[in-house]
Amino acid sequence: MESMSNKYSATATASSKHPHDWGRAVSVALTHLIEEAQAKGDDVTENDLFDEDLLMNIRGGGDGVEITLHWTPASSRDEES
Repeated sequence: MESMSNKYSATATASSKHPHDWGRAVSVALTHLIEEAQAKGDDVTENDLFDEDLLMNIRGGGDGVEITLHWTPASSRDEES
């Protein structure tokens, strides 16, 4: 993976407030993180998420939730130090 200096975030919705129903929304958000990085020119795949820390924010609304994932690649954090 090339050096990345970006922070990424992606949001997806789940139609239920029950955590066992959130898998698809988390999967969609993860896919959007990769797509966002690729759109910015970073050469990344799903494998680049392995061993990475992601921040998840869950907001309730109506009958479901909005799940936002935030990712600052380790290589970016290392460059900032």
